[in-house]
Amino acid sequence: MRNHIKLIIPYISMILLFSCNNSEFNGENSVSNDKTNTSTVNAISKWPTSALGNQGIELKISDRILEFYLDDQTQINQIISEWNNSISGKKLIKENPQTVSNFEPVDLEDYGSDNTFGIYVSDSWFPDQDSFALAITQYFGIRNEEGDLELVHGDIILNNNSQFSYFTNLDSASPDEYDLSSILLHEIGHFLGLGHQSFLVDSIMQPTLSTFTVERELYNIDKNAIQSIYSSTGSSLSLIPSKIASAKNVKKNNKVVRGVIKLLPNGLCEHFENGELVHQHFEEL
Repeated sequence: MRNHIKLIIPYISMILLFSCNNSEFNGENSVSNDKTNTSTVNAISKWPTSALGNQGIELKISDRILEFYLDDQTQINQIISEWNNSISGKKLIKENPQTVSNFEPVDLEDYGSDNTFGIYVSDSWFPDQDSFALAITQYFGIRNEEGDLELVHGDIILNNNSQFSYFTNLDSASPDEYDLSSILLHEIGHFLGLGHQSFLVDSIMQPTLSTFTVERELYNIDKNAIQSIYSSTGSSLSLIPSKIASAKNVKKNNKVVRGVIKLLPNGLCEHFENGELVHQHFEEL
């Protein structure tokens, strides 16, 4: 399933995109360089059944994302189908997503104020975030009585500063570019509530993605993980997700958790909740 495009030029250094292995994250501060092969992808959070409805979460695509695909949504639809087809009897993400104007606030937290779940592009990035982060998934959720984090808002933001380049067409890809579809498939896994898997295990949620590498299909471990979250009847929490997690409500309601997961190319992963580092994982290059 993994497609490594063979390079003609020898000895080219492959830039690795690393993120953390949350397979043992228990919600407490932790630092780990454990490379143990684990058999499950842990869930960080989940969307309540009331938010999924019959058609799935309405995750919209910004016009700037579509520019990378030359305004063709075919690959985007395939990414959504990968996740939807991983579980029977439910739609996780609404098919044929709506296109919206790109939203690029100065403050990352303000993505929670637009009442839209979206995949956006940031050209300038954020002054309080690491400029070497390839992408960020930001989520807002509420802890239920069982201690599970039930999502009420989420967004994916792609870093389009000068440090990274992306491709969508294999025929025109350069060896120093990242496959955007592979990134989005991975990030939507976070959006749905999945953590990371060990880099030693075949999973779209593994903590590495090298340049010029294509990962556009889920592995069985990914399907099993999403089924373990959403196959049950789920939460009875009654919410209007896009209204709950505005930046104003986040600041007023201390029950709301704001999470940020960064992808960094130096092997370091950082996972923040309410501005505090709750998990850090480093994979030696």
